[in-house]
Amino acid sequence: MKLDNFIASLKENKIDYLLCEPMRNHTSFKIGGDADVFIKVKNIDELTLAIKKAKDFCVPYFILGKGSNLLVSDNGIEGAVISLLALDEISVDGDMLTCSAGAALSSVCRAALDNSLSGL
Repeated sequence: MKLDNFIASLKENKIDYLLCEPMRNHTSFKIGGDADVFIKVKNIDELTLAIKKAKDFCVPYFILGKGSNLLVSDNGIEGAVISLLALDEISVDGDMLTCSAGAALSSVCRAALDNSLSGL
C-alpha cells in the first residue's frame, strides 16, 4: 500500500507524524473525523520533503494553517494533512513585514502595530 510506504519514508526522514489524528483537535469549530496521517513539519526543508514524498507515493495531501474557518467532514481526510503551525516566523525590515505561513494573524497584526506599519 502506498500510504504504508509514505509513512515509512516519514519515519526514515525523522518527520513527526500522527496516525488517525482527529481533525477536531486542529480546527476552530472543533469538528471533523480523523486524518490518515497528520504531519507536523518543523521547518521549510521538512515541508518540502513531506510534499515530495506525498507526491512520490501518490498520497493526497492538504496543507493546514491554524485551522480557523475550516470544516472537516466526520469521514475525515484521506491521505496526509501537513500542519504549518511551527512555521510561525515574523520579521520586520524597515516598512516590510514578512511572515511564514503558520504565523497567527493576531501575531502578524501585533508586529505591524508595534512597528507602526499599515496596509496589510
